Amino acid sequence: MIYGHGDIIKSRRLLDLNPAPAPVRQAALNRLDALLKLCETTTCRRVHLLQYFGETPDYSACGHCDICRESLPARDMTIPAQKALSCIYRTGQSFGVEYLIDILLGKSTIRAKQWHHDKISTFGIGRELDASGWRVIFRHLLALGYLEVNYERNTLRLTPAAREILRNQHKILLRSQPERRLLKDKKTNHPDHFTLPDQQLWETLRLWRQTVAKEHDVPAYVVFHDTTLLELIRLRPQSSHALQEVSGMGATKLSRYGDTLLEILRMPVTNLE
Repeated sequence: MIYGHGDIIKSRRLLDLNPAPAPVRQAALNRLDALLKLCETTTCRRVHLLQYFGETPDYSACGHCDICRESLPARDMTIPAQKALSCIYRTGQSFGVEYLIDILLGKSTIRAKQWHHDKISTFGIGRELDASGWRVIFRHLLALGYLEVNYERNTLRLTPAAREILRNQHKILLRSQPERRLLKDKKTNHPDHFTLPDQQLWETLRLWRQTVAKEHDVPAYVVFHDTTLLELIRLRPQSSHALQEVSGMGATKLSRYGDTLLEILRMPVTNLE
């Protein structure tokens, strides 16, 4: 099931802003939480579905859902989860996912130095995972209610349930461990190894994304994830049809942002600064 923490945040925010009566909104939130738990479960999905509708199956594995068929072992990711929660706490519960990941990976960014977060205990303690792996951890914690979003500031904060994780009273299990992995082609797919034209395009796309995010009062990754921007740089699509092939470019985003992106991608290198 393909979704990210941005989808969770957006769905919950839409429900919070719904003008329906409180009991109706709460019922919708309960259904959303049940769906998210189904997505994040490490055991038979059919069993979870039947239990949701009040049935008690006489088996623990149906043998037909994706989890049963793939037989991927559940991995104990409690320690990474504790690191993520601790990082949120140590930074004052005042930042978003991407910044928190930078702190966990030990990136000495200007922002980290300004806040003196390069001096805190959680700086650089998460190098066993890459950024994608940490996004999986944060998504899981959001989906299961250990984190909540401050929508006014687009930041994460701990819920009371997070104490169970921090105190080792509950384990975090994932179907597959988000292993640290290298991108296939560092020279074209990672900003640290970009050529000058790629670096200029990367900065231009990020600046444009930040502007759009502020206009719509949403986190930048809701507009486009970094992986989508990186693929735009790698593929350099020059038409709407080619844009459709880019990961994360759905019909709505293509209609909304396609023309602007094509203008940026077609600009000469000297005009990208």
